[in-house]
Amino acid sequence: MKCITRTGALVFAIASLVACADTATQSGKPAAAGSATTAAPASAATDLNGTWRGMLTDPEGEKHAIELNLTVNGSSVNGTFVSAPPEGMTEPLKGVIKKGKIEGNQVTFETSFVLGGQDGPPILFKGTVRGSQIRGVHGSPEMGLDMEWQASKQ
Repeated sequence: MKCITRTGALVFAIASLVACADTATQSGKPAAAGSATTAAPASAATDLNGTWRGMLTDPEGEKHAIELNLTVNGSSVNGTFVSAPPEGMTEPLKGVIKKGKIEGNQVTFETSFVLGGQDGPPILFKGTVRGSQIRGVHGSPEMGLDMEWQASKQ
């Protein structure tokens, strides 16, 4: 039960980050002349397609295995996300990757999990793609949660 509460708190905290990110991206301000606003070249986006396995760090500093199955269409990234069961749970956490984008070597996406029979709030992931590796953070700066994650293409 303790882990479900921690996981619920993490999911709630990360929802705050997503709300701030959405507000910032919807400000309507035009990009400065000469700024990088174009989508990634097809070769970078294509490299994301497929299965990625790695680890993420939770608020207590513990690492959990993750698997992402990514599909890229232009600059949009979609797919599925599975995390090993948190302590005290027997089922893995599963989610759908939504609102994913690839811009240059930067990838962002959201996912959410069903916790206690209820849909949890979105969790935001940001990462940098370098070859067959993605490294980044997930979390909520408002709650002091900037946790690392990484994955390697399989």
